[in-house]
Amino acid sequence: MTLAQDYINQYYPLFQRNTVTKLDLANELLEGNLSLETFINLEELDCSNNNITKLTLGSSKLHCLDCSRNNLTDLDLTHVNSTELTYLRISNNKLTQRDLSIFSRFTNLEVLIIGSDTDKKFNNFVGSLKPLQTLRNLKNLDISNTNIDSGLEYLPDSLISIYCYNDKKIASLDSFLGILTIHDALKVHNFQISKWRKANISDYIEIH
Repeated sequence: MTLAQDYINQYYPLFQRNTVTKLDLANELLEGNLSLETFINLEELDCSNNNITKLTLGSSKLHCLDCSRNNLTDLDLTHVNSTELTYLRISNNKLTQRDLSIFSRFTNLEVLIIGSDTDKKFNNFVGSLKPLQTLRNLKNLDISNTNIDSGLEYLPDSLISIYCYNDKKIASLDSFLGILTIHDALKVHNFQISKWRKANISDYIEIH
């Protein structure tokens, strides 16, 4: 393993960082904290499949972020431009309990992947999907194996596909995951959000 910050300091001299618009750090066996505050023009970042525990960003131009399959316990998106970000994948990390309100300002998000497909790394998102009602361009959503348990009626009209698997047993939590409620509600409609909307048209119209 290599410390993530040491890797950056070795391969990306400070005077060159403001010219970098795309950064691919996937599968580099990096660990520890990673600060990219000096990459002020970064547009695309892939740091997936490492062991990064903290990620700090500094670019207001970022539109694509994949930090999945790490050991992130927290995620600070303060400096990410709310209208630039269109793709966000943070699945299979160790984010502590929180609701979805951290995403509500990213109104141009098209893809949001926050779930888990492993029982070893689990993002503990809880509560309702309601904070996502502002994401009017959202097309694909993955909340598999989270504790999100309500709010299908708040999802934007733009949403095409939703993944809400409930197939992992999270040892650190109760065996029941909140996502089971959403999973079962969609299962009878073959997990097609369009069919669910038609079957629940009165609730859906009232919200929208």
